[in-house]
Amino acid sequence: MVNSSEHLVLGEMALRQRIRGVLAAAMFLPVAALGGGDAATSEGCAQETITFDGIAPLNYAAVTGETGTRAYLYQHYPEACSPKAGDKCKSAAHVVPGDVVAIGKTCASWAYVQYLGEKAMTLGWIAADRLGAFGQTVPPAEPPSRYQFALIKGKGIPVCEAYLQRLNRSDFKKKDGFRPEASPPYCGRPEDDSVPGFSTLHRVQVTAQEVNRLTASIWNFTHPNVRFSECEVRGADSSVCVPTWPLKNTEKELSFELYVWGYSPQIDVENNGSPDNVIVWQGQGAGTSGGLCGEVGLRYSPDAGLRQSQIAYILTPDGRHLDEGRTKAIFGHPFQSYTVKESDGYERVFRNSYRPIGTSMGIFEYRNVFYIDTFFDVWGDLENKRRDQPDLGNRLAVILRKGGIARQVCEYEVSGQDYPRGATWTLNP
Repeated sequence: MVNSSEHLVLGEMALRQRIRGVLAAAMFLPVAALGGGDAATSEGCAQETITFDGIAPLNYAAVTGETGTRAYLYQHYPEACSPKAGDKCKSAAHVVPGDVVAIGKTCASWAYVQYLGEKAMTLGWIAADRLGAFGQTVPPAEPPSRYQFALIKGKGIPVCEAYLQRLNRSDFKKKDGFRPEASPPYCGRPEDDSVPGFSTLHRVQVTAQEVNRLTASIWNFTHPNVRFSECEVRGADSSVCVPTWPLKNTEKELSFELYVWGYSPQIDVENNGSPDNVIVWQGQGAGTSGGLCGEVGLRYSPDAGLRQSQIAYILTPDGRHLDEGRTKAIFGHPFQSYTVKESDGYERVFRNSYRPIGTSMGIFEYRNVFYIDTFFDVWGDLENKRRDQPDLGNRLAVILRKGGIARQVCEYEVSGQDYPRGATWTLNP
């Protein structure tokens, strides 16, 4: 069963304990020192548009005060309220010391904040002297990223709102150790803790020897209709099966267009307390052809950046073999088939291929829960709807796996300069 939204209920004590652990290392300052917004005292300051999507600069703060006290959030700007305002200016909610909020604006002695709780989002005005600095302030990309995300499904759900901020604060032009060139969002998303609640996932590069050994099995599992032998015995008396793909070819590909990594420690994508040996494979093997993700001017992507496949797999505990059953169970699409509409309108269903949930997968951790994100492709969404819509390739979904069920929690639409206008088959594995 596939649901379109999910409200997460996490343990109150575990979340508070984790936040306090971070706060122990933080230096508390008055909110005015955070540079969080306009210090104007007029009511006009409060009437300006305030957003928390991460496109405009955001700072984060922790609520201060004695244990057991409350800091109240007001729906309307308190300085503009009069004794005759009645219920209009009463507090709608409260936060407690240790809670972390995003600051959208400061006006006089008040700050307009967003609080992402366990199940819902709360907005309101809070006394600025109840806020202290939280960790390190990370500004949005400068200049702003050429890509901007809008939350389409999941508004008000904490993980969706928090991930929106992290996506829009990300510098997709920044280079990293796995990609020596700039990486557009369809070639990978951040796995850092720049926004409160997220954990940094530590990637470990898979060696050329390991990639070489796995290449044939990854290819044959992902593309079973175009198989090649995984190894061959060389020498009349030899019992050693040598990989058919030359190691030197693998080393060359890893130097510029093939990226394969695992995680240390291993990650629990099933959220059942048992981590799996997950690897993510970007390039040939997951995809049918080589080419650098994001590269423009290719025969297959003359007008837009090449969308190279990036698919997650699970290996056996020793890391030597692909665990096909676990991979299909966790990263496989609920509908293990492809539906193709012929020119005469007849729909043919192909069931002899592995269908992943998407061909641009990523993984992140938010409040001790792991999520899978992926851009959809023209084969359809998680419910097998919206097929043959090229602009579906601009929709990024966040999926939660728990209890053996995959449920879509969020969906974002991304704008940019190099999104798909090509033929549908160029976007598939």
